[in-house]
Amino acid sequence: MSFLSRLIGPRVRCDHCGRTYKPNLTDKALPSGGAVRRFTCPHCGTVTIVAVITPRGVELQKRIQDLDLSDRGAREALARLRAELKAEVRRP
Repeated sequence: MSFLSRLIGPRVRCDHCGRTYKPNLTDKALPSGGAVRRFTCPHCGTVTIVAVITPRGVELQKRIQDLDLSDRGAREALARLRAELKAEVRRP
Protein backbone atom coordinates (compact mmCIF):
# COMPACT_ATOMS: atom_id res chain seq x y z
CA MET A 1 0.00 0.00 0.00
CA SER A 2 1.38 3.40 -0.89
CA PHE A 3 0.23 6.92 -1.52
CA LEU A 4 -0.60 6.65 -5.23
CA SER A 5 -3.37 9.13 -5.91
CA ARG A 6 -3.42 12.89 -6.41
CA LEU A 7 -6.39 14.95 -5.28
CA ILE A 8 -8.38 16.63 -8.07
CA GLY A 9 -11.15 18.68 -6.44
CA PRO A 10 -13.79 16.35 -4.95
CA ARG A 11 -12.45 13.52 -7.13
CA VAL A 12 -9.08 11.78 -7.27
CA ARG A 13 -7.05 10.34 -10.11
CA CYS A 14 -5.44 6.99 -9.43
CA ASP A 15 -1.72 7.06 -10.20
CA HIS A 16 -1.86 3.33 -10.94
CA CYS A 17 -4.68 3.11 -13.51
CA GLY A 18 -5.27 6.82 -14.27
CA ARG A 19 -9.05 6.73 -13.77
CA THR A 20 -10.89 9.31 -11.66
CA TYR A 21 -13.42 8.66 -8.91
CA LYS A 22 -14.87 10.08 -5.70
CA PRO A 23 -12.92 8.61 -2.79
CA ASN A 24 -14.80 6.81 -0.03
CA LEU A 25 -12.70 7.29 3.10
CA THR A 26 -12.64 4.39 5.53
CA ASP A 27 -10.73 3.69 8.72
CA LYS A 28 -9.03 0.33 9.16
CA ALA A 29 -8.24 -0.65 12.74
CA LEU A 30 -4.66 -1.61 13.51
CA PRO A 31 -3.61 -4.26 16.08
CA SER A 32 -1.98 -1.47 18.12
CA GLY A 33 -5.37 0.19 18.65
CA GLY A 34 -4.68 2.92 16.10
CA ALA A 35 -6.18 3.21 12.65
CA VAL A 36 -5.29 3.90 9.03
CA ARG A 37 -7.54 6.28 7.09
CA ARG A 38 -7.61 5.24 3.45
CA PHE A 39 -9.56 4.88 0.24
CA THR A 40 -9.48 2.27 -2.50
CA CYS A 41 -9.67 2.79 -6.25
CA PRO A 42 -12.89 1.06 -7.37
CA HIS A 43 -11.33 0.39 -10.78
CA CYS A 44 -8.02 -1.31 -9.96
CA GLY A 45 -8.10 -1.80 -6.17
CA THR A 46 -5.11 0.43 -5.40
CA VAL A 47 -5.23 1.51 -1.75
CA THR A 48 -4.26 5.08 -0.88
CA ILE A 49 -3.37 5.82 2.74
CA VAL A 50 -4.37 9.32 3.75
CA ALA A 51 -3.43 9.30 7.43
CA VAL A 52 -2.25 7.11 10.28
CA ILE A 53 -4.04 7.69 13.59
CA THR A 54 -2.49 6.71 16.91
CA PRO A 55 -4.45 4.75 19.54
CA ARG A 56 -4.83 7.99 21.53
CA GLY A 57 -6.18 9.64 18.35
CA VAL A 58 -8.83 6.92 17.98
CA GLU A 59 -9.85 7.54 21.60
CA LEU A 60 -10.05 11.30 20.97
CA GLN A 61 -12.22 10.71 17.87
CA LYS A 62 -14.67 8.72 19.99
CA ARG A 63 -14.75 11.45 22.63
CA ILE A 64 -15.45 14.07 19.94
CA GLN A 65 -18.30 11.99 18.51
CA ASP A 66 -19.79 11.56 21.98
CA LEU A 67 -19.85 15.28 22.78
CA ASP A 68 -23.27 16.80 23.35
CA LEU A 69 -22.94 20.15 21.60
CA SER A 70 -26.02 21.49 23.38
CA ASP A 71 -24.12 21.40 26.70
CA ARG A 72 -22.43 24.54 27.95
CA GLY A 73 -18.72 24.41 27.37
CA ALA A 74 -18.99 21.74 24.69
CA ARG A 75 -17.64 24.04 22.00
CA GLU A 76 -14.55 24.78 24.09
CA ALA A 77 -14.11 21.06 24.75
CA LEU A 78 -14.52 20.34 21.04
CA ALA A 79 -11.83 22.87 20.12
CA ARG A 80 -9.46 21.41 22.74
CA LEU A 81 -10.08 17.82 21.65
CA ARG A 82 -9.58 18.70 17.98
CA ALA A 83 -6.25 20.35 18.80
CA GLU A 84 -5.18 17.24 20.73
CA LEU A 85 -6.34 15.00 17.86
CA LYS A 86 -4.29 16.94 15.32
CA ALA A 87 -1.12 15.90 17.15
CA GLU A 88 -2.19 12.23 16.96
CA VAL A 89 -2.69 12.09 13.16
CA ARG A 90 0.26 11.57 10.82
CA ARG A 91 0.35 11.89 7.05
CA PRO A 92 2.22 9.12 5.25
